[in-house]
Amino acid sequence: MGVNVNGIFAAQDGIITRSQAFAAGLSRSAISRRVTSQEWAREAPCIYRRSDRRMTPHAELRVAVYSAGDDAVAFGPSAAWWHGLTTEPEQAWVNIPVRCALGFRPRRRVRRRDLRSDDVVSINSLHVTSVPLTVLDSADPHLLDHALRSKRVSMRSLVDCHRRNSSRSGAPLAGRMLGEAAERSRAAAGQRLVTILRQAGIDGWTAHVRAFGDRLDVAFVDRRIAIIADGWASTSGIEQTNALFDAGWTVIRLSWLDLQSPHRVVADIRRALAGQGF
Repeated sequence: MGVNVNGIFAAQDGIITRSQAFAAGLSRSAISRRVTSQEWAREAPCIYRRSDRRMTPHAELRVAVYSAGDDAVAFGPSAAWWHGLTTEPEQAWVNIPVRCALGFRPRRRVRRRDLRSDDVVSINSLHVTSVPLTVLDSADPHLLDHALRSKRVSMRSLVDCHRRNSSRSGAPLAGRMLGEAAERSRAAAGQRLVTILRQAGIDGWTAHVRAFGDRLDVAFVDRRIAIIADGWASTSGIEQTNALFDAGWTVIRLSWLDLQSPHRVVADIRRALAGQGF
């Protein structure tokens, strides 16, 4: 095999398509000889695996997408996994154009939708939906929060992607999720934190304490305990948090999702007040 073919196998988890083999200079007979000699294993029509490479989850997704045609794209949980946002799904999720014929069907979930070119990216030689569309397709607030916090996506890119795809199925649910996200500001999160403290009967705290160039939503000043409610997907205040740590403060940062479990928030705060660490 030529260097180009070896490079393709190395870059694609041991998988190659027939068209890629042709482009690397191999003929039909050369491909056939490699399959007959069991140097290559045929995993799907026109899709091959080098026999000395095992079939990994990454290779399985490549086979599922490559075998669905040149315009096939990993979407949903498969795209989220490929982007490094979630764990591996139980099956491959593959998007194909509406007017695309599909013959071979490995274990995969197929969706038919025509995608815009700006909603598709190529990562390690595999076409997947972009991060914004992947997040919107999921309609999962936890995934949305994670993607925003890790700065893999911005609210602006999500809104723009939603507008481009406003006619797709699932768009109303994604729109509601984005609307809720926009309302979940740090101010709203801070108010929710205050409500949780009052309902739990915890006192001795002060709201809106200025410290290290920013405000603390709640502080037990005498105990040097700071509580910061970030709101929806906030990533601000990291330098402030480090400064508080350096000054000997205990810092509890709470996301909007954290604030949906008041009993856990109260338990964390009581543990900090008891000097048990956090």
